[in-house]
Amino acid sequence: MIAILTLAIITIIIVSVTSYQGYQNIQSLNLAFKGQTLVEELLMTKKQILAYSTILDDMPVLPYGTNGPKYHTLPINILKKKNVFGGTYVYCPFSPIGNTNYSNNVVLADGSAYNVTNQEIEVKRITQPYVIASDQNQFNDIGVQAIIISPTQPFTSSISCQDVVYNSQTDSFLVDGGRVEVITSSEIQAVNMH
Repeated sequence: MIAILTLAIITIIIVSVTSYQGYQNIQSLNLAFKGQTLVEELLMTKKQILAYSTILDDMPVLPYGTNGPKYHTLPINILKKKNVFGGTYVYCPFSPIGNTNYSNNVVLADGSAYNVTNQEIEVKRITQPYVIASDQNQFNDIGVQAIIISPTQPFTSSISCQDVVYNSQTDSFLVDGGRVEVITSSEIQAVNMH
């Protein structure tokens, strides 16, 4: 009788451990799937923004986007504003040209902002503001005209375009708490070749 009871307890323990390991494996696969989806959605968002880029007086320009209370977000015509984890995309458009008479700004996560000048432009039957001049960004010398950040969990409001760094060894842009894509002047020009 004791042997049967011991065998039953051992069987329950083995089933419990196996079930827990199976659950952990499913959670790991789910997280890996969401991570891959995060990368794919970020690239799709970049392509959507590029589709609405244009050339104005031989200068590549991008849509302005929307100032939120904590940071700047995607342009109005980009439908998916949040990533697979539910985080809102951070978007910082720039211009290769500076100005001294700015008409607007782009809000950053730390409460600061950088200056921009907007102009209403119609692209693909949608009229919206485009950045035609701006303060310079940390990557102007390599032609970066926009930074897009897809935040990862846990979400913090401190994810900011000014915190993005370039790793020359891996040829990638990085920020704590998110994945980064950039849009360059040459990409805008390539998309808008006629």
